[in-house]
Amino acid sequence: MKIFFSVITVVFFVIFCCPLITQQQNFNQPSLGGDVANANQSNLQAIHLECTLPDCAINGTKLERVVSQSLELLADDYKIRVNFLDTVLFVDSKPMDKGLYKKASQTIQGGLGQIVGSDSRASLKVVVYKSTTKQRISLRERVVFLGDDQWINNPNMRLRKQGLTYNPPPLPFIDGLAADIQYRGVRENVSVLPGKQIFQLLSIMDEKGRDVILGAFVIILQRNGNQDFYLVPKYLLEKITAQVPTQTASVK
Repeated sequence: MKIFFSVITVVFFVIFCCPLITQQQNFNQPSLGGDVANANQSNLQAIHLECTLPDCAINGTKLERVVSQSLELLADDYKIRVNFLDTVLFVDSKPMDKGLYKKASQTIQGGLGQIVGSDSRASLKVVVYKSTTKQRISLRERVVFLGDDQWINNPNMRLRKQGLTYNPPPLPFIDGLAADIQYRGVRENVSVLPGKQIFQLLSIMDEKGRDVILGAFVIILQRNGNQDFYLVPKYLLEKITAQVPTQTASVK
């Protein structure tokens, strides 16, 4: 399976979630508040994603596929442990594996029932971020849509949605934890999910509003519902984010 997607200017789409303040990142459309903007409003470098699954590359640099359930991201004095729960697949709003669903639900206050809703087919993955710092910090996730199977025969939709950016407020770590829900669902009666590819930039915002880039992933949603994460190497990330403007905010 070969995928080619190019974005002239990198931009971001963001949604956060944690066990106490629950929000979700929805592959379908921006929601839950925040700012929406187009690609031409970004000051970032160009990015080109090329995938021949299971291999993916950005701007000609091969990406490392995440195969473990846990890894560490380091930035300045911050060490963040990232734990990837197994992907939960749904058919007619019911989980195909009740054990995986129960484990994911225990991570999110209030469970996952309201997230899945009435979608006929869906894919859900919980990613938990853990910090040991005593400081009050927040997690920022900034993501750009690179491609979607639904755009293949609809160039007008590609023009409207490729590079769509969503910027919600930073999310504070609570008891050292923040959890992100990657979700994709469709209500139509389909046998497979439309594939989707996104770029996700992670950063830590400290008490003084200083924004420290932590790392980045490319997330590939396959038609079978599996969600694959690819780690963007730091030297490449530095090139992509070379023109990122300084961000300031207060942590409450």
